Amino acid sequence: MNVIFHIDEQEKWPLVLANVQNFANEMTSRAATYHILILANGPAVRFLESKETVDKVKAVLDESRVALLLCRNALKGHALLEHANLETITHEVVPAGVVALAEKQQEGYAYIRP
Repeated sequence: MNVIFHIDEQEKWPLVLANVQNFANEMTSRAATYHILILANGPAVRFLESKETVDKVKAVLDESRVALLLCRNALKGHALLEHANLETITHEVVPAGVVALAEKQQEGYAYIRP
């Protein structure tokens, strides 16, 4: 099962991370094959400004085998394209988050927005 979690509000990071961990734990308990993506756009990319939040996101990415997609437009709009914390977290920058969401849904990813 493939899923993409969408976050566009900075205050929702704790909820998204908990949902991702719950999903990964359940799929693991079922011995199911899964792939999890988190796509952050809008103000949610501002998590990069907080080392504490970056560390929490990194922990979930590593523990739950999650890929992080960041919207270039949002990073640019929040002046974060060159932020030092980008270098500390594994991620992929996509040109436009909304386009990446639509593409992943066409590829069969279930869309989840906590």
